[in-house]
Amino acid sequence: MKEISYNLLKNIENAEREIFLKRGYLIINNFMPQESIEYILKQIISFKNSNPTIKVRWKHSIFNTINGANIDDNFHELSKIYDEYLIKEILNLYSAKMTTLEDRSVGISVNLTDKGGKFQPHYDRNIITAVLYLNDNYKGGEMVLYPRIRWWLGRQVSQHLRLTQIVLDRIVRSKWYLALFTDKIKVKPKAGDLLVFEGVRTLHTVLPVKSGEVRVSVQFAYDLENASFDTSDYYGKST
Repeated sequence: MKEISYNLLKNIENAEREIFLKRGYLIINNFMPQESIEYILKQIISFKNSNPTIKVRWKHSIFNTINGANIDDNFHELSKIYDEYLIKEILNLYSAKMTTLEDRSVGISVNLTDKGGKFQPHYDRNIITAVLYLNDNYKGGEMVLYPRIRWWLGRQVSQHLRLTQIVLDRIVRSKWYLALFTDKIKVKPKAGDLLVFEGVRTLHTVLPVKSGEVRVSVQFAYDLENASFDTSDYYGKST
């Protein structure tokens, strides 16, 4: 793939870090210049048209994905952004030390959502998620966030607390709770923008794509060093 100059990618400034720490999410406009975005998008669409992608039909979610293994083999610059450039920005952004995920199928993915496609409300298993939008020539497909809504008890908890987490998650996801106690953030995709949020604590969903071209975005996942969590049923491993 064509070399992407890192000096053309935006840095996360101190003022933006303060916004993230306060709100739990951050939108960086024009993170990647249009020339680079268009080149990457062209390569991905070409790959999609000539190779099978993973069809995700998970509960109420409908989209296709290219997982990290295929990205490493075919889109080296995206891997470099994940492993070398963006990780530095995430380290400057979050108060605890973050790193890339060992499981590449979870760590980085490209989601392709056609008309009618969507992603149901969910939490990520990793602490920090970054989403890079590659196009915006469609209607719908907005990301809806409820930042830091989850009462997360952590990963290393007893069976009793795991059951408590399930109950808390059900309460938080109820319509009355969402209406009364939370801020709803709707992010309209714009090519080149980067959205960063606390994936494990932020309930989020992708609204249905109504018309236009396929919606294309890149997901980057980060977590604490030596973090361990089950990824066996992750959608990027499905066929």
